[in-house]
Amino acid sequence: MGLVEVIEVTRAARAEDLLWEAHLDRPVVGSRHGGDALEIMGWVVGRDGPVVAVEVVQGDAVVRRVPPNHHRPDLAAAFPAVSYATQGGFRLRVSVLGVQPEVVFEVRAVLGDQRRVALGTIRTRRLWREEEARFGGALVSVIIPCYNQAHFLGEALASVLGQTYPHLEVVVIDDGSTDNTGEVAARYPGVRCIRQSNQGRAEARNAGLRQSNGEYLAFLDADDRLLPEALETGLASLAAHPASGFTSGRCRFIAADGSPLDTPEFDVPVSALARDPYLALLERCHIWAGSGVMYRRSLFEAVGGFDPTVGVCDDYDLYLRVTRDYPVSWHDGVVSEYRKHGTNTTQNPGLMLRSQVTVLRRQRQYAGERGGPYAEALRRGIRQTQREYYGQFLVDEVQASIHSRRWGSALYGLSVLLRYHPQGFWQVAQEVKRLLQSTIGQRWGT
Repeated sequence: MGLVEVIEVTRAARAEDLLWEAHLDRPVVGSRHGGDALEIMGWVVGRDGPVVAVEVVQGDAVVRRVPPNHHRPDLAAAFPAVSYATQGGFRLRVSVLGVQPEVVFEVRAVLGDQRRVALGTIRTRRLWREEEARFGGALVSVIIPCYNQAHFLGEALASVLGQTYPHLEVVVIDDGSTDNTGEVAARYPGVRCIRQSNQGRAEARNAGLRQSNGEYLAFLDADDRLLPEALETGLASLAAHPASGFTSGRCRFIAADGSPLDTPEFDVPVSALARDPYLALLERCHIWAGSGVMYRRSLFEAVGGFDPTVGVCDDYDLYLRVTRDYPVSWHDGVVSEYRKHGTNTTQNPGLMLRSQVTVLRRQRQYAGERGGPYAEALRRGIRQTQREYYGQFLVDEVQASIHSRRWGSALYGLSVLLRYHPQGFWQVAQEVKRLLQSTIGQRWGT
């Protein structure tokens, strides 16, 4: 982690009508603090009763609030007539992850009637370590869309706050969750949580774009995790490829409980992807997890944000829009963990077939203008999606629904197949025909 130096501690003028006395013991001017937090210690004795809380404010936001219940026997001797003085000590830690080069923290007491009394200010500055200096101390924004995945969100946040590259900000977009997403986010100092009505993952990501400040961007799904060197690795790759709009690494699979799962070998070398990323991505999406990608913010200024009209494959759509006009890069580093559980969107073949075929069909004009290899790669991509991946999975699902007489599910699947995989529709239609013939034959004894 980086270092934070305390360059000024200023004591506020005592409000004699409200406080007997107060003092900031720590930090002291000139002290340097490693890790991800700054420790603040002191004491405060209210005149008309005990102080109910001490809070630390950065800008307009309260970043930490604790009750002053740290036992201080020395205060009993200093204020013998004040029975509650011994409980006037406080000790707290505030996050310094993602702070600007210089930050002022204000410490203030909260009285029983909720009035605030200033105790002092602490001015800090970041000391750049070697890895930060290599990237000019650039701020990385990590954006986490979350919809009803509070049970995973804590792990995602912990993985971001544990990065070896410390100059970052974390923005959680609560996309209309009905669980305790906001409460979980609030447990992590320095994390901003912005709530909006449910609009889907693409719009949540776009909201994160608008609400963040970093020169570099990473998007982490709330059920996934970053490995400790993910941001540092992404920055190093972009530094090595200054023309790249984004860089992508690899992921490994984990189970719902976070335990490791077997991850298939990545069968396409980085060198092959780098030769023509657009051609490679037309045939197959070689980016298994969006959490493995780091972007330059300037890229979004050129191509726009995520397109909500394409459904759940909005990231695949973005990769194609970028690579057809701009260079990108890949690296071999494993930088994230993709959690496989029962509610992954990839477990819904109808949703995935509809979205992925829509994304690929939108590339017809561009692939056609570039000529034979691109048009053929696009045809192979659509064909594989339909016959080998989600289309065939949906065919199997619809057939199972028909046999178990789940007609609503079967009709939905048939409507998706008709539009996005006609061959699969006729495959199921033949199965329905055989089933009807068999049923009629049994009824009429033929």
